[in-house]
Amino acid sequence: MKALLLACIVTAAVLASCTGQVPEPTSAHVARAQARWPDTTARDLRAGRELFVERCSGCHTLPRPSQHSAKEWPGIMAKMTPLVHMKPDQIEKVQRYLMVVSEP
Repeated sequence: MKALLLACIVTAAVLASCTGQVPEPTSAHVARAQARWPDTTARDLRAGRELFVERCSGCHTLPRPSQHSAKEWPGIMAKMTPLVHMKPDQIEKVQRYLMVVSEP
């Protein structure tokens, strides 16, 4: 039981340290997303961020979204998503989040 508790604490600490460089979507991000994909909501962008943190940090340190351009993210996502077994709508949410947040 103590080992399980310790594992949970360590996992929470790792996720907390990773999320510092992964910004929460702002109203400006939502507006930018809606200009490109009118059906995108703030909830969609938050879900994309959560999926990015949960799924991607399982294998490697999370890159800052601004580390790559909006044009680069689809290619990166195409290489990585088969490894994490996400549904198409989940992939789309992560990709939209990364593309919008990566723009200056």
